[in-house]
Amino acid sequence: MKCFQASNWVKKGALKVLSPPIRLCKNWTILVPHQRVLILEPSRELADKSRNLLERERYEVEIVLNLKSAENIIRERRMSLIIVDLDLEEISGVEAVKRIRRLDKTVPIIAIHSQDSEEVSEALYLIENISYLKKPVEFEDIFERIKEILPR
Repeated sequence: MKCFQASNWVKKGALKVLSPPIRLCKNWTILVPHQRVLILEPSRELADKSRNLLERERYEVEIVLNLKSAENIIRERRMSLIIVDLDLEEISGVEAVKRIRRLDKTVPIIAIHSQDSEEVSEALYLIENISYLKKPVEFEDIFERIKEILPR
């Protein structure tokens, strides 16, 4: 099958950036690169719901319930985005994000937290390429943030 790659300029805020290339093939099939999303969520129920919603939008989704599993996956394969619920049992959410950032310095991270703490907000602000949302948050808000970070 004869294919060629194409990219598009996408406006992100005040910047124009080149979108990830897609492959256009002879029969005009579009092959979009997989966008892998890792969800670190201690609640299995919420993680499964998030996975189902994202898979319907054709994202490849991995869910993990603890930081150690997340670190193993990040070491094994490249992720397009990581979503972290900061309300982890085994470690502080901010420390978890710092450990993830040490493993992958460029992956975008969406951190979701329930703490109304200026200290947490400031700590997250200092970490590069991170977006954060405060609970309670609707999935639509998370999905809008995902679409901003990972244009299709």
